[in-house]
Parts: sequence; C-alpha cells; structure tokens
Amino acid sequence: REEIPQISSMPPPIERKKPSLFETIVNEEGALNSPPDLFESILEEEAPSQFPPPRESPRNIIQPPPQQHLKGGAVIAEGYILRNRLRLLQSLGEGWLGRVFLAEDVFFGGRYAVKILHKHFSYHQDFIHKFIQEFHKIECLYHPGIVNPYALDSDDETQEIFYRMEFLSGKTLKHELEERTKDQTKPPFDSKEIISFLESMATILTYAHKNKTIHRNLKPSNIFLLRSKEGLVIKILDFGFSKHLNRLNSPLLSDHFGSLYYVAPELQSGEESNSPTSDVFAMGVILYHMLTGSLPVGMSPPPSKVFSQFPQKLDRVLAKAMHMHWQNRHPSVNDLLSDVRNALSPKGQVVQLTL
Repeated sequence: REEIPQISSMPPPIERKKPSLFETIVNEEGALNSPPDLFESILEEEAPSQFPPPRESPRNIIQPPPQQHLKGGAVIAEGYILRNRLRLLQSLGEGWLGRVFLAEDVFFGGRYAVKILHKHFSYHQDFIHKFIQEFHKIECLYHPGIVNPYALDSDDETQEIFYRMEFLSGKTLKHELEERTKDQTKPPFDSKEIISFLESMATILTYAHKNKTIHRNLKPSNIFLLRSKEGLVIKILDFGFSKHLNRLNSPLLSDHFGSLYYVAPELQSGEESNSPTSDVFAMGVILYHMLTGSLPVGMSPPPSKVFSQFPQKLDRVLAKAMHMHWQNRHPSVNDLLSDVRNALSPKGQVVQLTL
C-alpha cells in the first residue's frame, strides 16, 4: 500500500489585476464580440449598389490585456504607434470629445483617420460610454455618403481609447466656402451648384432619418467634398452628436454640443426633439451661407437682397427651413430640396457641382 504524499503548503493565490475602466464598461455590455482585424478591413468587399438596412452593431470589442493606466507616462502625439501598429503621422483636428490623427499601418501601409478620446475624459465612465456609442452609431449606418468606421480599441501602453475610420483626401465645405467668399461681388455658389449639393445631402440624410438617426451637428466643417471619376462625392462626418430615435438618453447624451449657428433653437433650449427638422434647420443655415457668403445672424438680409439673381421665392423657402418652431419647417430634407429646386430651377436644368 503506497502512501499518498502530503502537500506541505498550498500554492500562493493568483494575483488578479484590476481591469481598466474601459474593460469594465465593455464587459457590462454582454458577451465578447471581436471586430474585424486591420487586414480584413482592407480586403473587405465593396458595398452593394442597393444599400442594405443598418448593420446590427456588435455589443463589444476585443479587450486589450490589463495594463496600468498611462503606464510609463507615454504621450499620444505625432510619431506615436498605437497598438504597435498604427503610426500617427499628422494631427487632422480636434473636437470636444477627442482628437483626430492621420495614421499609417506600419505592416500593410494603409492610411486611416484615427479618433482618440481626450485623455482627461478617459477617467470618466460617462464619456467612455459616449465615445463607444459614437462608434456604434456610425458603424450601424452603411452608406457611401457616411464615413466608414473600422474598429474600436484601446492602446496597450497608454490605455487611451480610439477608433479608426476611412481617411478622406479632399476638403471640407468650410474650406471651400472660405476660398469662394474672398470675392464678395458674386455668390459663392450658383443656383445649379446649390441644387446639386442639396440633392446629395438629401440622399444621405434621408437614409439616416429612415434609420431613425438624426445628425444634429450639421455644419460646413462636417461636410467633406471629394473628387472621383463619377464627379463630386459628398460625405458627412461626425455622427457623434446624433440621436437614435428609439433610445433612451442619459443626461450626457441629452446635451447639445453642436456649433451654435447651425443648431436648431429647440436643441439649444434643451428641448427633447426627435424630429428630422433639426437637420432641416441646419441645412437652411448652410444653404444661406453658400448663397450669400455669410451666416444668418441678427437682421440678416434675405438672399435676394444680397444678390439680385436669386428670386424672392427662395427667400421664403429658406425662412421656412430656418423657422424658430420645428413644427413650421419642412418636414424632411427632401421637401426642402423640392422647394429649393422649384425656386431656383423651374425648368429642371441642373449640373454637377464641381471644384
């Protein structure tokens, strides 16, 4: 009979590292669901000609290994390599929620735009939630006129949260307006260009509105103009302030951070509005700016008083689009397009907007 050897002592307990705030929030969402890898995004098939309904967003992203927050005091700046893969080449801009960089894949050479949550927000659960929900919102919208997101992740070294999306090479409507308004003797955009622009915008926004998403932050700096073989392509950026109509909003998501001149009055006053007419208001302001070269601030003259080639009928169309009360505006962007087209091009003669 063999004797069973006695264990002299128990092994030391396994020390478990405390998960980061980002991991904690992600785990609260449900089961882990990993996003596509970088090379999978590069090789993914082209979008079909008929846009499918919005994709169901995954509830989670791949978790990075637990690390000490801001380990080693690393700083996110140009030259830094996120996740040992995405080298930050150039700062492209900065918003209230995060910074945007041009980044290059050090393995495959592809270029992307990378949005990184501001460092001072990475300690606050509400802002991390907001950043993650921003990614999921644009991920669910599948349209060539909306910037395409790829993956949401956090950096190993700094634990800062980021997502990457397609990099757009072109200029924003804001930059185009700045160039065209240098000559104040003529309208920045003529009637045919206005109709062409509004047709493209109406197509994109109608898709978003049908899928129960209101942008709420439309402005020239969020509208990107691209050249292609087919002509001018318009893409709308920054759906981060968008509102999903069938979602309950936290106090944070109820705040309205859009640019003041383009934000509808009901949003500025804190009124909960689920109407697409908030985007109609912003489009009215954008059109006024494109027609006159200035913003409709104070007692601004109507377009026909600024440039005589515009009919007074157009004045009434824009006044309706920018009405103080959302119930009195055009019910949709398509209705606005129809009225603008009738005012500017009664014969239906339209040309493509060119740069």
